[in-house]
Amino acid sequence: MSSRSKGAAISIVSIVFIKSLHELGHAYVAHRHGCRVPTMGVAFMVMMPLLYTDVTEAWKLRSRRSRMAIDSAGVVTELCVAAFALFLWVFIPDGPLRSAVFVLAAAGWIMSLLVNINPFMRFDGYYMMADLLGIENLQPRAFRHMRWRLREFLFGLGYPAPEPFPPRLDAVVTIYAVLTAIYRLTLYLGIALLVYHFTIKLVGVMLFAVEIGFFMIRPVWAEFKEWWTMRHDILASRRTYVSLAIVTGLVVLAAMPLSTRISAPALILPETFVRLFPQEVGRIEAINVRLGDEVRKGDVLFVISSPTLAQERNLAEIEIDLAEQRIARIGADAEDLAARGVIATQLSSLTAKRDGLSQREDKLVIKAPFDGLITDLNGEIAPGQWISRKEQLAFLSGGDGSVVRGYVSGNDRGRIEPGSTGWFIPDDLTQPKLKVALATVAVSGAQQLEIPQLTSQFGGRIAVHQTDGRRLVPIAAEYAVTARVLGVPGDPNQTWRGVLLFDGRAESLLARAWRQVLKVLVREAGA
Repeated sequence: MSSRSKGAAISIVSIVFIKSLHELGHAYVAHRHGCRVPTMGVAFMVMMPLLYTDVTEAWKLRSRRSRMAIDSAGVVTELCVAAFALFLWVFIPDGPLRSAVFVLAAAGWIMSLLVNINPFMRFDGYYMMADLLGIENLQPRAFRHMRWRLREFLFGLGYPAPEPFPPRLDAVVTIYAVLTAIYRLTLYLGIALLVYHFTIKLVGVMLFAVEIGFFMIRPVWAEFKEWWTMRHDILASRRTYVSLAIVTGLVVLAAMPLSTRISAPALILPETFVRLFPQEVGRIEAINVRLGDEVRKGDVLFVISSPTLAQERNLAEIEIDLAEQRIARIGADAEDLAARGVIATQLSSLTAKRDGLSQREDKLVIKAPFDGLITDLNGEIAPGQWISRKEQLAFLSGGDGSVVRGYVSGNDRGRIEPGSTGWFIPDDLTQPKLKVALATVAVSGAQQLEIPQLTSQFGGRIAVHQTDGRRLVPIAAEYAVTARVLGVPGDPNQTWRGVLLFDGRAESLLARAWRQVLKVLVREAGA
């Protein structure tokens, strides 16, 4: 058995053990308070097995403290086991037993604090809260009270409450019902998305449809049916028309194209620049520039040597000499002429190989491609040090102007066109904002981001994930944009990170939401 399989087995056994103790804790405390425990077993929720203990007879107890003791027995048991396991974990040497003890400690704390005491699902926390408030069947009664509150808020019907609670308890029950509805909606949608992304797509779509229908459409439809039975009183209430006017106003406001501001993370750069990298892995022989030096086109900036390339080139030259000597010794008969053709082909291949190696060695001498200024120099490099092709040597800038490069999100791509004017706001607030004009907008999304400073990997605003080839791939669609700096360009040799702000085509919240839905549907249909 592999170490990973062994670890998984230890985790499963540890969790089953502590959950069994959890249920035994409920059963033991219930029995101590005179309650019968008819069944204990396993149930399934969303295809996940869950242990359970039937302690419904606890409702017969008049003492709220006794019922609270039964409700919290499982959590107390898990926390005690977790505390004891955490104490033992310090003294046990590395091995399967220490791993099992660690899982017991972690599962005890996490399961108890994040799951079991959750009052929004029918776990221990729900029954603890019900006993604390003194309300049996808390959730259905709370939801019934919330629906009454909603009707009174919208229509002001003046109907009596289904249950008269004291003012403080009334507020607690209403808030609890609202939070439970939000929690359940978020939970079920999250489960549907997880199933969709990690299992068969069709199963995820079906589960999503079932959850939307069962947990959203069904209760809303049931409430509308209640409203229909009260339609005469609803239409006779003045508050109904006030609520209708407010809802209509909100819908109109959401449909009005008000949003015009578009932002794009960006970086201001010299109009002409180049990042200097070594073409081959090698050893630095000479560094001929310093930070701030002015250089001319063709100046030698760095000299790098590669013993591997030099050795391969020497071997190729030796093989070329041997091939030429063999050709010189060949006679004039038919067999010798045939051998001459083979050797000549080999000689041509060896010559091409030597020339290619010489060209690669020539590229190890890094020269300035244009007149400019060394605005950044890698301070960690020194003569005699080995360097890879991924390590930047220097940043060479030239020209007198500046350009701003950035990325606009896919949601805003269709709202801007080249020629739009805006502002570049540097992250460094000591620097002035610059007026810019949009020069280009990419017609297709970027497959990878070419400006690492703008990505989340380097503290930027654009979320990316890094592939095995170290490519920075954006999580969402991003379109490259370029803007020209108008007026006073500032220092063309400085690079500042900031944000581009443009006034684009106005868009409403409803249009944005509808486009997002269409985008998801088109994407998933293609998947």
